[in-house]
Amino acid sequence: MIKGKTYYQILGVLDDAEDIVIRAAYKVLAQKYHPDKWSGSKEEATQRMSEINQAYAVLSDKDKRKNYDKTLNASEYVDPTNDSGDFSDSLESDWQAVLAYFPDLVMIGKSLREISRSLEQTFKLVLLEKKLFNRRVEVAAELEKRYLERYFGTNSEIIKFAKLCISRGNQTAAREINKAVNLLGSNVNPSLIINRIIETHIPELRAKEVKLAHEIASLAIQNISTEMCELFLRSIGAVIEKRGILSFAYTIVYDGNRFDDIREDQMIAVTKGIAKTFLATRVRS
Repeated sequence: MIKGKTYYQILGVLDDAEDIVIRAAYKVLAQKYHPDKWSGSKEEATQRMSEINQAYAVLSDKDKRKNYDKTLNASEYVDPTNDSGDFSDSLESDWQAVLAYFPDLVMIGKSLREISRSLEQTFKLVLLEKKLFNRRVEVAAELEKRYLERYFGTNSEIIKFAKLCISRGNQTAAREINKAVNLLGSNVNPSLIINRIIETHIPELRAKEVKLAHEIASLAIQNISTEMCELFLRSIGAVIEKRGILSFAYTIVYDGNRFDDIREDQMIAVTKGIAKTFLATRVRS
């Protein structure tokens, strides 16, 4: 560790980055802090290059990296705000040129950055070094899956909830999910972990509503009824009007959005979408 950062964080890449990514990250950083190119303090450049060289000397050597990895707790979630993010400017020129051909990379990169800047930077380096632009969506999904499963296990509901917490900046909740999964494993009932996190680490929220929103959003509740949907929507402040005698049609207004002529058989789908919006705006530190 150097100043509380691992060698991987110093290079700004994921712990399982391929050798080609490690080399690419080092090359970018070395160019950035080269005395002839660095416009800031010479002392800072010298110090940063010392750290970068030390990290690369270990991670570029197969045996040294293997021994170093043994000293790390590979399953312990680390706050992504500690990611380096140091060479993003140096990549900007090449990346901007790529975006002219693949503009969807803007949104793909943003989605990865919400989870971890090192995840986004590793993605950029993989595409630039290995020329996998035609597989960009697949590569992003694979990197994200490996990252989330490493810290939050393989249960899809737990992973979705952890990703939500991270993207909304609730790192405390994410760390507790990580601890729970490491303790209990991936085969435990996901509701046990999710409900516990909601109750203990989202105290400023109306916990029952968040719990219900998550269950509706993931359709974890068996036999969700229109009555349950209506109760939930009213509890979060949605305005509901219904008309009809034998069969109802609903008008729902929530957070500036209006849904007209919603039939009973459409109620669950609409409520599921609103529940996702409710979660996304509430699950934060």
